[in-house]
Amino acid sequence: MKQNRNPLIYRLLFYAIFAGDALFSPFYALYFVSAGMNDWQQSILLASVPFSLFFGDFIFSFFATSFKKDVWLFRSAAVIEVILFVVFGFAKTFPFLLAMTILTSFFNSALFQVMDGTAAIAAKASGKRYQSIRVYGSIAYAGSLLLGYFIVGRIDYSWLFDIASLFFIIGLAVSFLITPVEEAIPPHEIDENGNHVEVPLIKNKRFMMYLVFNALFFGASNTLGSILTLYLKGLGLADNEYSFWYGARVVFEIISMILLPSMMKVLKKDKNGLIVGTSLLLVSNVLSMLITDKFGLVASVFLIRGFANAFVIVRNVTYLQHVVGDKKVARALTLCAGFANAVNGIGNLFSSAIYQAWSFQGLFLILFIVQVIAFVLLIMIKDEKPKMVIAPSVESAGK
Repeated sequence: MKQNRNPLIYRLLFYAIFAGDALFSPFYALYFVSAGMNDWQQSILLASVPFSLFFGDFIFSFFATSFKKDVWLFRSAAVIEVILFVVFGFAKTFPFLLAMTILTSFFNSALFQVMDGTAAIAAKASGKRYQSIRVYGSIAYAGSLLLGYFIVGRIDYSWLFDIASLFFIIGLAVSFLITPVEEAIPPHEIDENGNHVEVPLIKNKRFMMYLVFNALFFGASNTLGSILTLYLKGLGLADNEYSFWYGARVVFEIISMILLPSMMKVLKKDKNGLIVGTSLLLVSNVLSMLITDKFGLVASVFLIRGFANAFVIVRNVTYLQHVVGDKKVARALTLCAGFANAVNGIGNLFSSAIYQAWSFQGLFLILFIVQVIAFVLLIMIKDEKPKMVIAPSVESAGK
């Protein structure tokens, strides 16, 4: 069957899209500096990112209703991002940069959530593991970060962003090779007569609990990640040292993702994988409060977070796939990412006031408490893994 080639298509797609994004998203702050933005302008520009991500995810969630529509949502967002990447390199004034930052962020996160959702459906339909596709995204991201390390400063940012857009064009072209798949329907949407009855996500208690957990835990985690960068710079960590350890974190993420199938044989359930990943993130947060040596801190925290990321990235997708079903997984992912970005945005707004009035460790403690509360909520969610029923109709992804 043609759909059996989908895992290969998605591996190429993930490689191209992640390679392109790695040459754009990590260089926001550096580009703002090169464009001559002052401190308050940089703060506003960076603060606009998580809120724009939230609105993009939230709005996309209304349109992510089936595999066919999800694939076309991805294509539409990719086309727009290609254009925005190219134009971004010409933005030099604050109003222009603010507009471009809001627009690129609006489409960026939603694009990845929709891609994740459709990839998970395609992987399951072909009898493959989702992580066997997702790992190519991490490999591409690490490779592009390495490329960026050598070429940033040697070429103009507009050329760097043009290369990023070229990778997106390749991914867009590859997406037209995706073939139809059968979407599974969760048991709670099958009535006593065997008919499919749509259940809104808001009435799915397991999903709503997971949505709150995801927003609090990963919103706080992302805030800590952002502030940790400032803390490390304050401890004297150089930019090239930070780049090295960030790359090492991605390498550990790749290693963990490769080992994940073997580890899941022991853990069994997706929720158990999430518990392991989030527990490791909590450990890394404790270490961020205890270690004050810059190299000891960056090495321990970054490597633990890298190892934890594989559990979180993969099991977040597959767990939601079981909770809401294939048809709604992309919508669920966009909503979860959106609200996590909203919490991240709020955290970024208030974090500087907290660590200036108290300390970085005080801020890390507050974020840790929020994550512990969210972790308890994850434990409380029922962890049964329901069987799925294949939908009678199949929609074409390419027509």
